[in-house]
Amino acid sequence: MIKPGLYESILTKRLRKLLSPKAVLGNLDDAEAPGLLSGHLAEVIKRALESADTPQERAQLVNKLLGVLSAGDEAIQESPKDAVLEAVLREGETKPPESPETSLSKSCLFTGAAGRPQMASELIQEMLSADRVDILVSFVKRSGVALLLRGFEALRARNIPVRIITTCYMGASDPEAVEALAKLPNVSIRVSYDTKHTRLHAKAYYFYRESGFSTAYVGSSNMSNPAMSEGLEWNIKVTRPDLEHILKGFEAEFEGYWNSKSFESYSKEEQDKAKFRRAIAEVRKDVTVPAVFFDITPRPYQSRILETLKVERNARGFWKNLIVAATGTGKTIIAALDYRDYCRAHGDRRPRLLFIAHRDQILDQNLAVFRNILKDPNFGERMGGPNVAPGRMDHIFCTVQTADSKRIWEELGKDYYEFIIVDEAHHAPASSYVGIFEGFSPKVLLGLTATPERMDGESIRPYFGDRVAAELRLPEALEEKLLCPFQYFGVGDPVSVEDDRFWQAGKYNVGALERAYVDEGGQAKNRAAAVRDALLRYRLDNLSGIKGIGFCVSIRHAEFMVEYFNSVDIPSAAVTSRTDDEARKRSLRGLRDGGLKFLFTVDLFNEGVDIPEMNTVLFLRPTDSLTVFLQQLGRGLRHAEGKDALLVLDFVGQMHRRYRVDRKFAALLPGKRFNIQKEVEKGFPHVPPGCSIQLEKQALDAVLRNIKAAYSNLAAYVPETLKTFKQDTGKELSFKNYLEAYDIEPERLLKARTWAQWKYAADLVPKPEDPDLPVLRAAVARACQISAPGYLADIEALPERGAQLVSENPAKANMVYSMLWGLKGEDRSFTTIESAFERLAKNPTILEDLREVAQYRRDVTTCSGENPYALPLELHGHYTNNEIQAAFGRDTFRKSTQRGVGVLHFPEKKAYALLVTLNKSDKDFSPTTMYKDYPVNFSRFHWESQSTTAQNSHTGRNLIEHQARDYGVYLFVRVDKSSGPLTAPFQFLGRADHVSHEGDRPISFMWQLENPMPAELLEAKRVGG
Repeated sequence: MIKPGLYESILTKRLRKLLSPKAVLGNLDDAEAPGLLSGHLAEVIKRALESADTPQERAQLVNKLLGVLSAGDEAIQESPKDAVLEAVLREGETKPPESPETSLSKSCLFTGAAGRPQMASELIQEMLSADRVDILVSFVKRSGVALLLRGFEALRARNIPVRIITTCYMGASDPEAVEALAKLPNVSIRVSYDTKHTRLHAKAYYFYRESGFSTAYVGSSNMSNPAMSEGLEWNIKVTRPDLEHILKGFEAEFEGYWNSKSFESYSKEEQDKAKFRRAIAEVRKDVTVPAVFFDITPRPYQSRILETLKVERNARGFWKNLIVAATGTGKTIIAALDYRDYCRAHGDRRPRLLFIAHRDQILDQNLAVFRNILKDPNFGERMGGPNVAPGRMDHIFCTVQTADSKRIWEELGKDYYEFIIVDEAHHAPASSYVGIFEGFSPKVLLGLTATPERMDGESIRPYFGDRVAAELRLPEALEEKLLCPFQYFGVGDPVSVEDDRFWQAGKYNVGALERAYVDEGGQAKNRAAAVRDALLRYRLDNLSGIKGIGFCVSIRHAEFMVEYFNSVDIPSAAVTSRTDDEARKRSLRGLRDGGLKFLFTVDLFNEGVDIPEMNTVLFLRPTDSLTVFLQQLGRGLRHAEGKDALLVLDFVGQMHRRYRVDRKFAALLPGKRFNIQKEVEKGFPHVPPGCSIQLEKQALDAVLRNIKAAYSNLAAYVPETLKTFKQDTGKELSFKNYLEAYDIEPERLLKARTWAQWKYAADLVPKPEDPDLPVLRAAVARACQISAPGYLADIEALPERGAQLVSENPAKANMVYSMLWGLKGEDRSFTTIESAFERLAKNPTILEDLREVAQYRRDVTTCSGENPYALPLELHGHYTNNEIQAAFGRDTFRKSTQRGVGVLHFPEKKAYALLVTLNKSDKDFSPTTMYKDYPVNFSRFHWESQSTTAQNSHTGRNLIEHQARDYGVYLFVRVDKSSGPLTAPFQFLGRADHVSHEGDRPISFMWQLENPMPAELLEAKRVGG
């Protein structure tokens, strides 16, 4: 019997004999198999070689194995003398450079202990033989550079390129040390000037060798004398022969940092030295730093929002757009960049701009951001305050109160401003904005808000077409450290709300919840006591310094919780719509000063409960609205001094089956690619950095039951919600409205049934009787993955459009045919492609579903529809393998397509299509495969060829020399192999040019994209943090 515990062992005959009935077996992932099998083989070979008695026996065993592997060229000699290659001398060398004391082929640990090799001496020895050096350190000290000077001078003598990434964090770097390194002609440096929120705490040194024996040191040693020679610093030396996938990870992550806009180039020029010294001095408080203009480049989340605005305007024709993002997340920067891009797109002219803010105090900051981004110190004027009458009205920054009181639209006229920006619109009463929104008619109206619902209960959405154009997702803000991280604990709720009396009109019944939480005496007090106990448990019985807010179901519930907390010596107060202004101010002051520890509230949009110092949030009721939940959580996510993380206690009880708890957790995870049930079961391994989600046993069981009921029982859940849709939501039933209301993955919904079949299951329409329903239902599901608006318009216009395409654009006709029918015409009994579209016309519910799904996708796609190439492919659209082959002219109606091939060659087009899946393993994290293919930045992509492709092969030469041979290389990328239950399509990134390559069988390529990739894709798989 083998011992209980976790394993990752290949199941052998020997191991199988030892298994107990309690053994849990799993499948061997195809992408992971080479690494696991080679590891198993290495262990078996090692044991066999250790048991051999002589060097000859070991050599014979190795050669026998190599013979089986058809690797005769790799056979070794039997004599141990001169059996190891130690060096190949370079031109002019008479002896090899000094070798490090530690092995080049075996990884090892450095601890700084006496009697062991020292870090500094080993780094110098590594420098003497490296062909490239990359260094990543939080700070660089004078003592560290002096210690490594011999190595740096040796690198300069051989003209070996050195790249160094460092920061100004905490003002720890010595400017003179960085300046000394910058003077070396072979050294390039990039610096993060973020002195407060930098995330670079890494310390790593990489020594690339063309021989293949590259090494890296990763651990705790910055470039300083104490770190490298005195302290008990721990560092791992990693070697390529031993841990190749770790070094590939180093290369990828470093390349990501190096190409990131967060790190700026530093040279020996005076302006760079001055900028670095200013940044260090500012942190050390040595000098007053003068204001200077500096480049502001958008973060990926800001780029995504800017991309969305372009699509909304240019592709959809929406010129009034609302952006929702939490306070303090850089909305003004987005607005200024958007205005700058608009100027550039209109001949670099400066269209008349009106910027409206809700507070006079922030106008100077807003104006400074615009001047900085436009690089124009004279841009814009303030109106109001000391500057009552600006000289010109062309570019005005003013408060809504000033604009309203002066009624400037009457003086200037309706069309005076081409571009109007309204900041933090939710703060002001509705009447203040009526004049601006109705008195002016700008071409561009951009709203910036933390919430589209104002504190007077009204919404500003109607001014923006009743829609939100783009939103800063909570995980993005957390990853960027714009918000404080959270520690979320799902606490078991002693009160069950599973019964149908708690559910009414598609949401929880407030009256029933109030009765359970307040009126049912013993139960209500037990629940309040459970809240107190959980609070003490997760605060480790220490409530000093706590500043909390509890969200309740009603005013009575808030008052009940105040009464109970005060009775157990936790000073609290209620802040609700009944609280007068004086009492509200007193309560807020008490919470800030420490006189009160908790405020209990109901009104989400009460501006007064937004206190940055708040460090604890209690969710004391189930929240139906995802938006409300996120906005309530956001109340506590503001940064404040001494606040490391927000404690969140959510009382997740025995919930109603119609309550969608999965949506809450999905909103806390980056992207939408993680399986929520798997996340819950695994303890949420993919939350944003610094955050955690933990569920107590009762809460975990309740959450899993709820998720399984919603996902595994769609056959019951969907018809039930369809029947009551209009009653529950107040909206007309449509595919788009249903998905927005219930947030079900469209792929999962349509994989199970067509939209018409679902409506039939709810007794809303007659039973679909389409003759080709079993075949074409897959096309309806596939349509929900299409993102190219032009292609969607073709789908929407079927079947007539299909016949037109046959004569107008045969390649596009083949694409549409492949999307619909899947197999070649002969296999579907079609003699001509025209007959396939004629047959489609006999399937009315399929056609109606395709139209409705296409309309939905056109409304939500972020693809602009741009078509820069002589191909029927829209840039950043999503396409299947069959559609890609059809687009390049392959006749998919008459011939079967290639399957399972990552490189498609179209010799008649002189083109290659590279089909790339970033997550090759079914695991979310696979260190052996994740650094084969990845985006480096918006315009660079690292790609690894098939393992059989050699540089001297036909394919290898075509790809390396594609420009000289007049070949086009086109990149198609997807993150995962599947999207829910469907095979994921590839996103078209356009043409790419060769930048560099290295290695053989496989070859590693760096490609330069002609068009930047979407921010969404870069965020999904970016390297370098």
